[in-house]
Amino acid sequence: MSKPAPRRALPQPRRANALRRPIAKGVSAALVTALASGLGVYGFSQATSASATAPTPVTLTPLVVAPTPVKAVTDGYALASAEVVARQDALETVRKEISAEAARLDSLGRFFFPAVGAIGSPFGMRFHPILHIWRLHDGVDIGADCNSPIWASLSGTVIEAQRGSSSGNYVKIDHGIVNGHKLVSAYLHMNKILVQKGDVVARGQQIGLVGSTGLSTSCHLHLAVYQDGKGTDPARFLTKG
Repeated sequence: MSKPAPRRALPQPRRANALRRPIAKGVSAALVTALASGLGVYGFSQATSASATAPTPVTLTPLVVAPTPVKAVTDGYALASAEVVARQDALETVRKEISAEAARLDSLGRFFFPAVGAIGSPFGMRFHPILHIWRLHDGVDIGADCNSPIWASLSGTVIEAQRGSSSGNYVKIDHGIVNGHKLVSAYLHMNKILVQKGDVVARGQQIGLVGSTGLSTSCHLHLAVYQDGKGTDPARFLTKG
């Protein structure tokens, strides 16, 4: 018995393989198209997604500040400086006028009234209210409030500023030669002395406070004037202002 002839392997159909690739490609393309169209339907297209993530632009209005003209600033500064200089000149003029008037009054020997008040007890012989004896009252008493100011009657140099038994706290000022005579003034019974020996004071400068120290019955200023070393009536020299 003869052996059957071996079967030959049938060749694989090439058409099937050839058709598989286009079908796969077609299916992939269809899926991509469907997916893209589906996203587009639900508002997730590429353009929509890009616009959704992009920030909304903000428009800023620039702040415009009008610059101040340099010339206006310069002119204003110059005007203010001119006004300051003018006021300084006016004040200096007034200061010079005051100094000149004070010097004129000094040369005339016209006293600045040394306290606010009126003359109560004049220069001359009187019965002393405390000692109860008759003796020379070598000045004038000016009734003034306690602790009110005492001013120098003329410019000069303080030669004494201390306390005496009967004079109380007192100050003496040497005014030098006035109208040919050496002149010294004294201010007695002060509550407080505001100058010291050696100080140079001006006419009208405060030198102390009115009080009732020493032999005194109440607050007042005792003003004495010595001309060429001798006591004289201060009323001759006193003037208001």
